[in-house]
Amino acid sequence: MVSTAPDGGPARAGAACDAPGRAEKLPVFVLTGPTGAGKSGWAERLAEAAPVEIVSVDSALVYRGMDIGSAKPDRALRRRLPHHLIDICEPTDNYSAGRFVADATAAIEAIHARGKVPLLVGGTMLYLRALLHGLAQLPEASPEVRRQIDERAAREGWSSLHAELARLDPLAAERISCADPQRIQRALEVCYMTGQPISELQRDTVSPLKGYPVRAWALAPANGGLAIPNVPNATTLCGAGAIRPTPLTTACTKQVDGAGLQAAVDAAKPGDRICATGTSPQRLKVTRSGTAAAPILVLGDGRITVKGLSIDANNVTVGGLNLTGAAAPGVEMTGNGITLVNNTIASPRGGDGDGIRFFGSNLRILHNTVSDVRNLHGAHADCMQTFSSDTPPSQHVLIDSNRCDKIDNQCLIAEGPNSSAGDGSGKGNSSDITFTRNYCDSNASQAVMIDDVQNVSVTHNQITGGNEKAFAFDNKSTGAKVLGNILGLHIGFEVGMDGSSKHGYLGPLIGGLP
Repeated sequence: MVSTAPDGGPARAGAACDAPGRAEKLPVFVLTGPTGAGKSGWAERLAEAAPVEIVSVDSALVYRGMDIGSAKPDRALRRRLPHHLIDICEPTDNYSAGRFVADATAAIEAIHARGKVPLLVGGTMLYLRALLHGLAQLPEASPEVRRQIDERAAREGWSSLHAELARLDPLAAERISCADPQRIQRALEVCYMTGQPISELQRDTVSPLKGYPVRAWALAPANGGLAIPNVPNATTLCGAGAIRPTPLTTACTKQVDGAGLQAAVDAAKPGDRICATGTSPQRLKVTRSGTAAAPILVLGDGRITVKGLSIDANNVTVGGLNLTGAAAPGVEMTGNGITLVNNTIASPRGGDGDGIRFFGSNLRILHNTVSDVRNLHGAHADCMQTFSSDTPPSQHVLIDSNRCDKIDNQCLIAEGPNSSAGDGSGKGNSSDITFTRNYCDSNASQAVMIDDVQNVSVTHNQITGGNEKAFAFDNKSTGAKVLGNILGLHIGFEVGMDGSSKHGYLGPLIGGLP
């Protein structure tokens, strides 16, 4: 069970110890989860046993006549158990998140006036977020701006526009799928019209439920995900991997060819945007730091080739490079506030043969393709790896929409400072790694190995290959969340976990040991 207040803090556990006579607002209950999780059945049983009334949070159920395929409660059930926000408008009406907030708030107040508790049930997250966190004051839609965006999408594709959004508003791009053209269009439209990222504007909101105790539960299907044939399918995960051709880079403070790239990077200062083309004959080394407000950006045109990449700096973004035949690891990044986006790393050789190694905090690895990673000459070649021996532990890491192709070992191995290998530093802790929407074709006994790393989220990935299990959690890797992953038919089971890692686990049934 997850219990929160609208402002993000913990909800009150109850009023049993309050002073006599103190007025307390009745709570608001929320029950959400994906289709097929059993929300309706739970809600009906609760409404039969307790003084609650159901408020639908479903964008289909508001429309009259949309009864087929929407799992709409029948009229007999709705007469027996009060339901709200069902059949309230015509299919021709434009029902928005703003209108839902107004209708839901009115229903909640009316239910409270009757001395009962509202139970919000449904999976339309746009509506639920608007109610729990409030709506931002955004400009009205511009038909002309939208027309221009649509024309570009027709020429370049929505994945290209999503990559542009990742540069203009990285926070928005993290949460908007590149298979969601409507939200990509809106985020770009707001950025073009206001000069501000939509993610910044959306921070300045007030929850309509501020002051109410909110209790929220999320249900997940028992099988934890759908198994599909062991064949990559571009429609299951949009944009996993680097995007080619890359969108045109603009607002460059320096324009260089490959031969001059290292010198430009060595002279970089905060806020510089270095745009590069051509071929670099050497490994690129980034040692100059930007600031959180003015990071250093190194952006290739998607055709430039470089012999590997090493970053030992803070607040740096590197994207649009092709790193082919580099000395392994193809990329090594150490520091804070580093973003690696839209690069290809092919055939790294030597050492352990890894594609990407990362160390530090507030790291983002987005839309990269790593391929042909081989266990040659005793190597243990992984697509991505972090550990903590003579390197800092990794915390607050987002690994999103990458493609790991033809990987001999694991797609991700993350080891903390007290790893079971015994070679960790024993200092600090590794935690808060999100591995989401990635494509993984690997051949180790597991696709992802987590060892002494806490609060790891593994969601909505596509796992192929012949792994014994998809994900392994070992050695006090507590607080893990596993949800919505798509597994190939040859995967033995989804989650392996030892006893020391079970605390706080949320996900499908554990199938065996790590």
